[in-house]
Amino acid sequence: MILHILVGAILPAVALGRNVLFIMADDLMPLQAGFSEFTPNVNKLARESVVFRNAHAQYPMCGPSRSSLFTGLAPTTTNIRTNERQPRICTARTRLASRGRTLRTLNEVFLEAGYETRGSGKLYHNDEGRGSCCGSELARARWTDRADIAFVGGRHSVAPDLQSVERLARVPVYQFADVAREDEDRLYIDANITAHAVQEIEALASPWVYMYGLHKPHLPYFAPKRFRDMLAGGRITPPTTRLRDRRLRDFRARWREDSQYKARLPKHDFDEMRLAYFATVAFADELIGRVLAAAGENTTVVFLSDHGFHAGEHGFWAKHTLLDGSVRVPLMIRDPRFAPRVSDAPVELLDVFPTAMDLAGIAPLPRMQDLDGVSLRPIMDGTKTFVKPVARSWWHIGPRRFSSVRGTRFRVVSVGSRRRVLDYKPHPREDRDISRSRTGRRYSWRLRRARGGADPPDAHLGAHYVRPYDMKF
Repeated sequence: MILHILVGAILPAVALGRNVLFIMADDLMPLQAGFSEFTPNVNKLARESVVFRNAHAQYPMCGPSRSSLFTGLAPTTTNIRTNERQPRICTARTRLASRGRTLRTLNEVFLEAGYETRGSGKLYHNDEGRGSCCGSELARARWTDRADIAFVGGRHSVAPDLQSVERLARVPVYQFADVAREDEDRLYIDANITAHAVQEIEALASPWVYMYGLHKPHLPYFAPKRFRDMLAGGRITPPTTRLRDRRLRDFRARWREDSQYKARLPKHDFDEMRLAYFATVAFADELIGRVLAAAGENTTVVFLSDHGFHAGEHGFWAKHTLLDGSVRVPLMIRDPRFAPRVSDAPVELLDVFPTAMDLAGIAPLPRMQDLDGVSLRPIMDGTKTFVKPVARSWWHIGPRRFSSVRGTRFRVVSVGSRRRVLDYKPHPREDRDISRSRTGRRYSWRLRRARGGADPPDAHLGAHYVRPYDMKF
């Protein structure tokens, strides 16, 4: 971790002049290394980037995950564990102030370092990033400008405006309108956000940071019909995974997306929902390609999702678990100074904040919060294979608090005194608990006690993952 120094010693961002583009998707499952032919733009970005295949969100829910990303603090530090507007970042800011620390968000750090700092779309959850709960003076300080277009023309598409999860039942789960391409920017919120982002990026003067957030592929699944047609004809196969081990059933998803939609749709529509999810992913990829083209090849690009998603795997239609499909996320960083590579080191979205500062040459501000993540630059430049032993995630169901640690081959999920251990080599479908075996007991103990910058205790056993979907190409 970079040490705190005086304000006058902060390395000016202008001296480096490196532009930075953050791209954040919503509910994007960890499509396996290289993605697939229906995401050509993200696939191209992956070939040019350092791809972190073993990256994990801190919480399988939008609000806590995004708050963690933008503050560099774990949910256990901020106590942000829900999507409710209060208490969230502003409350955490007040709490840290009482301890003599000043909470700085990622965009604030870049702004104070001299960057033109702009953003559009879904970044923080709802309007929190604009600072409305902290007073207008903080809202002005956080961004050079941020487009407030999250609800222009209907949040998701031509369907009625959606402003809370309680209203989701009033609209279709999926909808594919046969609209002309020239009308898409007007009818689809993510296309509208993209058009705005492209216009702004092309007009920005260096150095700049642009944070671009998509609402998709979060449900409801609305996209132009051409994307559904592209994937029709059996190219998306049904999920085959089920939680066959009774000892894993306590860790199943129990939340609105799973119970509401699975209950209200006919059984035969489950496969149609899966097709709709991937069609929305394809739509998001096309929009991402437009922003990448506007940013140019020499821009540092950070691409990620706030968490993953179970699109039928284990019988779930939700995030809200501590399994790979829910908390493992796509994470890749393209920087022309570093050769493309693939890393299987366990890393976290918490590490994005310090990594971005490190790549930009920005030192922490005085009295700034101590970040809970570490820079991934040593992995990017090849000086280290690992920067931490495990990736950590948390979840709750009512009063029950769950936690997870993930190495390269094993995951240990805990609730109270109970432990479940998943071994991804013999059981890549996450359907067997090995906690009672000798191997399970050994690595449960080692992973849970791993600290600091040590290598993962299971690193010598190789990297193994679940393939969250089956494609037919």
